[in-house]
Amino acid sequence: MQVARRHLQIAGLTAAKYYKLWVPPGRHPTEVSTRPGTRRPRFGQATIRRWKYPRNRLVPPLVEVLEQVARWHSTETAAIVLESALAQGKASMDEVHAIIRRLPKRRARLLRFVDDRSGSGSETRLKFFFIREQIKFDQQFQFSADYRADFRLGKHLILEADSSAYHATKSGYLTDRRRDLEAAIRGFEVLRLSFEQIWTDWRHTKGVLRAIVRSRRHQRRLLDLTDHYSIFA
Repeated sequence: MQVARRHLQIAGLTAAKYYKLWVPPGRHPTEVSTRPGTRRPRFGQATIRRWKYPRNRLVPPLVEVLEQVARWHSTETAAIVLESALAQGKASMDEVHAIIRRLPKRRARLLRFVDDRSGSGSETRLKFFFIREQIKFDQQFQFSADYRADFRLGKHLILEADSSAYHATKSGYLTDRRRDLEAAIRGFEVLRLSFEQIWTDWRHTKGVLRAIVRSRRHQRRLLDLTDHYSIFA
């Protein structure tokens, strides 16, 4: 491999993909690193970074990859990759917090909200949008004995972030419909966002979410019908 022959190391989002972490969709240039004090090589269209590393490793340890992403990329991208490592059990909360403590204060201020509750990069994107907008939310909200929602906004709006994989299957679709019906019986309005709405049409989606919050629609109480159905009694 050219990276090895040139004594470079795979880095950043390229290395995050190697570890099978969530990475925001889209095309990302290959990232490689070279040791500080060495001449910056030419390597096609790759992004060349400076990073101290052992010469005998093609890919840095996962913890170093997480710190690279946290330093080199947007806070949103960093949050997605960090929460992916936590959710998959590939990094501990202590390791992630140690990385965040080493970051500049401005960058660390938002990343301190990283945790292991997000089930996808889409959930992380929504979560950090709510934090930036100062919108109160509950994540992984348990609304019945059998079901929980990705988010509850206010008191009565459930928000689900549909992935492009699980929710497109027949079993995923049927589970979603059962969950939506149970939420409706309990007085919740359900808003389900597609992968495309979160990633392709994100600007419009943010505008709609802001409008919902401004109108206080998420605070409106709907009729709880559980007492009307013996199955829920």
